[in-house]
Parts: sequence; C-alpha cells; structure tokens
Amino acid sequence: MASFYTGNGDGGIGELLFGGRVPKCDPRMMALGDVDELNSHIGLLIVQLPPEAGEFAVLLRHAQRELMAISGRLAVAVPCEPLLGEAAVADNPVRRLEERIDSIMTEIDGYSGFVLPGGHLAAAQAHVARTVCRRCERSIVALGRQQSFILPDEVLDPVIVYLNRFSDFLFALACLINKRTGIAENPW
Repeated sequence: MASFYTGNGDGGIGELLFGGRVPKCDPRMMALGDVDELNSHIGLLIVQLPPEAGEFAVLLRHAQRELMAISGRLAVAVPCEPLLGEAAVADNPVRRLEERIDSIMTEIDGYSGFVLPGGHLAAAQAHVARTVCRRCERSIVALGRQQSFILPDEVLDPVIVYLNRFSDFLFALACLINKRTGIAENPW
C-alpha cells in the first residue's frame, strides 16, 4: 500500500504541478491555500443547509468543482490557459450566479444593506465562506500582479470576476436562509 504522506513538504517547500517547487509562503501557495479553505467552508455550508434552502446544495457543489479547477490551474508551474475549466466557461458560471442572486434578491425584497453576520447556523457559515472568498480574490489578484508572466490578466480576470460574484451570492444566500427560517437580520 502506498503511503499517504511523502515528507516532500517537510522543509517548507511545496511542489507545483508539472514541475517546480516553491516555498510554502510563496504567493501561489498562499492563494492555493485560500481556495482550498474556501472549498472546505463551502462543504461545511452544504451540510448545514436547512431544508428551506436545500436546493442550493447543487449550485454550491458546482462551485466546489469550479474552485478545484481554479486550484489546478494555479498549481501549474508554466503559463496556462484560463483558470475556469472548459465546461465551466461554456456554462458561464458568472451568469448562473447572477441569475440566482437576482432570484434571491426578489424573494428577500431586494434587501442589500449591511448586516452583522449571524442568524441561522448556515447563514453564519455562508458569511464565513463569503469572507474567505474575498480573501481568495485578494490573494489571487496579488499573485497575478507578482507573477503576471505565468498568470496574465486574460487568465486571472475571469477568476476574479467569478470570485467577486460568488461572494455576492454567498451574502444573498445568507440573507435568504435567515428569511426562510424566520430569523431576522441584525442590521448594522
């Protein structure tokens, strides 16, 4: 049986796909860690969804696959194609998110003010995921500015737009979960 651990990263160096090793504090490794953390928070959100918002599990699982595609491209050591997978680009994930946000905003009467995160456990988790998503966006923007020879704007721009829209979706979802479960928002 092959060992689950290799010890290759014990010296604080991580391996990129198709060759290349970088320190674990490298901006690319930081961005990869942020995307991985977001994906984990989305998994936690999925299992916490109340029945009133269960239909969002499919969209959230799709987002997890988008995040895995983003991670795969970020981990490539050589210049790469756009970070969202071919199927994802053809499916227009940003438009799909915008449609869901519009639908949610109609249901919650267009509420868009500032709220203190909380309410239902799943709504609070959606807010945690939203803030991690914003961090992903920042770390990927920073990565692109520092390593633009590997990740040019035409590669990063669709990812940045996707993450920006996904964080908007997570905010809207948190508000919707609270509304559907009868928990009032706590405005700021």
